[in-house]
Amino acid sequence: MTALLVFDAIDTASTLLNAIFLWIAAAAFVATVAIYTVILTGVVTWRAVTRACTGAWRAAHAPSAPETAETVPEPHTPAWAHTEKEAA
Repeated sequence: MTALLVFDAIDTASTLLNAIFLWIAAAAFVATVAIYTVILTGVVTWRAVTRACTGAWRAAHAPSAPETAETVPEPHTPAWAHTEKEAA
């Protein structure tokens, strides 16, 4: 009878230790996934804010557009197209 009680005590202790180790492993897994998610969310948010600020800065410091059509250069006419010389 004493041997059976000792065997049951060892079996119970082993089962409890296995359960505790499984809970620790599951908690570590959940914590790792949570930390990874927080880091990934932070990186994505940081990149979005950086891109938005860069775009706003570029828009504020962009060169001004030409005000009149005279400042736009005329398209280049190739040398073989002698439209004015042939018309005369």
